[in-house]
Amino acid sequence: MAEVSQSTPQQAQEERVDAALQQESTYETYSEILSQAGLKDADESLLGFYVMRLVSRVLEPQDFVGVILSEFRVTQDVAKQIVRGVVERVLTPLQNDLPFSLFELKGNPGISVEPDFSKEEAEAASIAQEKSSILETKGPLDIPEIIKEICTNPMFTFEDAQLQERCAKLIESRVRDVRTPEQTRAQLEKAVESGGLGVTGRRLSDMLAMIEGRISAFQGNVNQEEQRKRVEKLAAIPDKGELAKNEETLLTKRYVELTGKVPGEHVAPVAPSVSRTSVAISAHHEQLSREGKIDASKVKDAVMAARETSTEPRPKTVASMQEVTFEKRLSGPIDELRSLTLTDFHRLSKDPTQAATKVKDKVDLMEEQGYEKKVEAVQAWRSSPLNQMYVGITREAVLTGIPVAEVLGKKRTAGEETLSDEELKAVMKLNADLRF
Repeated sequence: MAEVSQSTPQQAQEERVDAALQQESTYETYSEILSQAGLKDADESLLGFYVMRLVSRVLEPQDFVGVILSEFRVTQDVAKQIVRGVVERVLTPLQNDLPFSLFELKGNPGISVEPDFSKEEAEAASIAQEKSSILETKGPLDIPEIIKEICTNPMFTFEDAQLQERCAKLIESRVRDVRTPEQTRAQLEKAVESGGLGVTGRRLSDMLAMIEGRISAFQGNVNQEEQRKRVEKLAAIPDKGELAKNEETLLTKRYVELTGKVPGEHVAPVAPSVSRTSVAISAHHEQLSREGKIDASKVKDAVMAARETSTEPRPKTVASMQEVTFEKRLSGPIDELRSLTLTDFHRLSKDPTQAATKVKDKVDLMEEQGYEKKVEAVQAWRSSPLNQMYVGITREAVLTGIPVAEVLGKKRTAGEETLSDEELKAVMKLNADLRF
């Protein structure tokens, strides 16, 4: 009889830490921490990467501030602020499972790991700053009204003004999905002197039922709003036939501009038909941009010169252009994701962020066909040569204990095909977005 392997206590601790750090809400917290430090455009995935290195002891706690300072290119005070946010909002709930004591981080001046009951106030201030556009939204997405509706219910009334304010902030964090239902219940039950509300019994059940019921209705309205936007997006798809015709005309004009000759017929690219909404829209915008760069006077002069030359019929030829090169693609989006290389990534767009968006579009397309298809698409992406290149780079950085930038530099010096800094960040962010 085969033995059933059981994880050791240490492995169980590591699994709990990994699961917590890989949650989407954790990356949202990273984003809020960076935004609160004045880095609204910073990559939260990069911060998450170094936190993972910290908990795996590849990076020592006393070196964490220095790494943040150099990687994000900020001042000492801002680096300490970021580390303080990570300690208080991410690591403190996991402190019993961490391989080091949070007091090791306290060795950096200005960083405190003492309990702080003003944490809810800091969270609410960060949320208000990051989600200001949502705060101004009315109708089905009016979050302040939902919070007000819950808090004005007699069930949520506390005699102590401080407890009343604490309750309001707790409800706000739940409505904004900062806390899970389990975390909300735990905070309601926690003793007042420990930063909770001390609610128990029937009142606790009724409060949770009302909060979750109102949130379910709110999320239903959000889903309807997203569906409406999707319908509007589908209605804006350019006609495929018109796109193909415009592409032929555009390439012909480009050929005339470059050669000064008028071809016998339109120059037609050998390309797959446009089948994705976002790709069709971006193709339309790209056509407009490219057409604006063509020198119309050169095209006009070449056409006039062709009319003045001999009227003898010439055999029709199909011109070929080296700069317009297309490669045969596999039939389906999942096959394309599975075979995606760095060269393919470059073909999607010169901008790594736009290229990553197009990859995510392919996964979103499969999600519309069912959750199983989305899982298959994400797994295909993870097995692609491009993502395996990214995984190899990060694994080498973790195992050798050197920064990712240094790993990339060594590969470029050795003449190896590798990611640029921008491409690495784009792929890192893409992996953070593609979660089941």
